[in-house]
Amino acid sequence: MKGSNLLSMWDLQQSSLSNQFLYETVNEETTSKLWLKLKKKFMKKFLCSKFFLVKCLFELHLKDYSSLKEHFNEMNSILLELKDINVKMKNKKLVVILIVSLPPSFETFIYSNVGKDYNSSQG
Repeated sequence: MKGSNLLSMWDLQQSSLSNQFLYETVNEETTSKLWLKLKKKFMKKFLCSKFFLVKCLFELHLKDYSSLKEHFNEMNSILLELKDINVKMKNKKLVVILIVSLPPSFETFIYSNVGKDYNSSQG
């Protein structure tokens, strides 16, 4: 990378950080020390937000007579936030999470459709 590109990336990075954090890092002389300080400051927040979002996803339940569309939108919103922090989930796992999030009134629908899909995949 050219020096001017590195400098402009540095300027962008510095302008996006808070003044307090700038004050804390201005005396760091090497990039490795700066990286360690960044990692220490932001990694805990990342892990907490990842845990919180996954917890929200698993605790999401549609209440009887609530809007299915709103339920899907809320689930999609959580999934997009997880995607933004590079948490990948397989489609099979998402289907299970969705099915488990549905109320007991959907049992007949679930069993009739899951049974069809299971039998057709075995054939």
